[in-house]
Amino acid sequence: MKKRILAVLLLWTMGLFPQTTAFAQSPPASEQSVNTQKAIVAKKIVLSQKEAAAIDTIQIDWKKGQTTVLPSPDQSIYITERAAIMPKDTQKAGISIKDNVLLITDYTIMPDLPQTESLSKKEYEKIQEQYENTTYDLEVLLPEKQYKEFYFYTANAGCALENVSFDRITAETIYGNLYFSGVKANTLSAKTVRGNVLLHKNTLAEKYDLHSVNGNIDACFAVFPTQLQARSQYGTITLTLPENEGFFIPRKQFNGYAFESAFDLKNKNDKKIYKNGEALLDVFCRNGTLILKRL
Repeated sequence: MKKRILAVLLLWTMGLFPQTTAFAQSPPASEQSVNTQKAIVAKKIVLSQKEAAAIDTIQIDWKKGQTTVLPSPDQSIYITERAAIMPKDTQKAGISIKDNVLLITDYTIMPDLPQTESLSKKEYEKIQEQYENTTYDLEVLLPEKQYKEFYFYTANAGCALENVSFDRITAETIYGNLYFSGVKANTLSAKTVRGNVLLHKNTLAEKYDLHSVNGNIDACFAVFPTQLQARSQYGTITLTLPENEGFFIPRKQFNGYAFESAFDLKNKNDKKIYKNGEALLDVFCRNGTLILKRL
């Protein structure tokens, strides 16, 4: 077991597994949704207008590879899995519908890891090739309507949502970035470990719950958030906010991290206050930096 763990750590440090990258240097989600090497359509399903109309919840359990959710060109749902090489039938995505829930499951089998503590260049290249060849990208095109819930969970994968609407969005990932653009929701929850969370200003929700461990949160708001919680450990939180009636941040949440603000904040009653506003910005960094920018 010890040797296996050491091998995993070695592969990670050599760059085999995805690591945190800065969103500022990343292309838009629509451009990164499909790896250029993943030209083979491993599976494609089209759900008819009647089938699509009955679905109000989308649940995706994915292992490895980028998942992108975009608007459909019509009233059908299109589900496409792409690969570098054609997977076995038993490893292709599983798709089922039950009780108005569309469930998409990744049946990828992870490649075996070596039992030795060191790898030759040839061994490393072989495992890297195995990893890339068993990483599949998923694209889901949804008809325009207000869906009930979107749930996404993955390890070693990222998820991008663009121009879709849900009552509730929950996205959780390890070693993956979460990207939202043109998204509308009542509640938007995004949590990642060793990944970044990015919200474009055209995303609109009533409640935001953003968490990252060893990653950054970069959220831009065209409308001042009604309710926002943002937490980061060993990362930077950057909030770009419009001019507003005022807000406050509890001073007790300023322990242990650097702070920069484009807003003139005053210290009063154990709070940092902008104007006389009462809106709470519930933000906290542990060993990171909080940056407040003006839109």
